[in-house]
Order: sequence, then structure tokens, then C-alpha cells
Amino acid sequence: MIDLNIFKEKDLYNLILYSIFRLTKDPRYSTISELIYSLDKENLLKLCSTFGGCVIKIPTLLELKIYTSALVIYQEININHKSFDEAFNLTNLDKLYKPEVADIYNKMIEVVEEYGK
Repeated sequence: MIDLNIFKEKDLYNLILYSIFRLTKDPRYSTISELIYSLDKENLLKLCSTFGGCVIKIPTLLELKIYTSALVIYQEININHKSFDEAFNLTNLDKLYKPEVADIYNKMIEVVEEYGK
């Protein structure tokens, strides 16, 4: 038997979340137990309160950087009247991502315009 009193609060939440995965056998819960090490208790409970029962996909840091760069490019081209190359050079992204960012920027124009309405 394990004495639960030896666990820190985060470890107990890890155990609780891991138990949800093991007992439900739902693979969508497979990584949820690690959330307590990324969030504090209050924010974990807020996340569960807000998104409980939802299936969400979290972007990678690279995806976030690419989309952020596309938004910077939007600002530089559409507001500051710079060329795409000038705007892209401000992003500090590798040139390897230039075609992908250009494609996202072109699609993001409509999204930003809709969002502003």
C-alpha cells in the first residue's frame, strides 16, 4: 500500500489524471496527467471547468511561431506597406518556411478582416 500523504499536491493531481486515463481506457486521456506539471492547480481546474469534455489540439511552438509570423507579415504589408520579403525578414524564421508562411498569410488576410467585423 502507498501512503498518499507522502505525495505533493501536484503528484496527487498527476495520479488522479493518470487514473482517469487508466480506468476509462480512453487514449485521449493518455497525456493529460502531465498537465499538472505545466499548470498550477488553479489553472488546471480552470482549464477543466472551461474545456471539460472537449477534445482540443494544442499547436506546437513551431506552428505558433509560423502563424504569429504570418500575422506580423499581415501588419507589415497591409498596414505599414512593406514588401513580403521585407516583412518576412522581420520574422527571424528560416527561409525554409517562407512558402508556408506566404500561403498562411494569404489565407489569414480574410480571417483578420472577418475577425475585425
